[in-house]
Amino acid sequence: MGLFGKLFGGGEKEYPALDPGSAGAQCLEKFRPQLEALVKKINDRYEAVPGQGAIYVFLGNPPGMFGIAWFVEGDVEEHNFKKLIQKKSLSQKKTDVLMQKLRTAYTEKEIEPRYSVQVAGKKVIVVPSDSFAASLYNILHFMDE
Repeated sequence: MGLFGKLFGGGEKEYPALDPGSAGAQCLEKFRPQLEALVKKINDRYEAVPGQGAIYVFLGNPPGMFGIAWFVEGDVEEHNFKKLIQKKSLSQKKTDVLMQKLRTAYTEKEIEPRYSVQVAGKKVIVVPSDSFAASLYNILHFMDE
């Protein structure tokens, strides 16, 4: 959103605070150190999807231009789309198919409730949806099947 949009009320939508006692908040807390490092490293819009043993973070403006990073319980490494492409030696066609699957998953879950939380002084939108997290898990971890 440009400067004029922000000046004339077209800023980003506000969401209610995430309930600290919720399962989504508890998952987020498990990954807070990794999320803080990500937020400090990349200045963008963040939308986190906590799941069973993992958290997925959309960066940018999904379903349009976006990136995705994720953290898995028991693994301190940041996983992201670029590393996945390199690790799997994905062709441009497979990369495009994978991006379209992520866009579709995001679009299908746009009706899910969203909340807001502060991480490293920046707003992170949280989508506490087990089905959304499961979709992302299946797309990113079982893409060859």
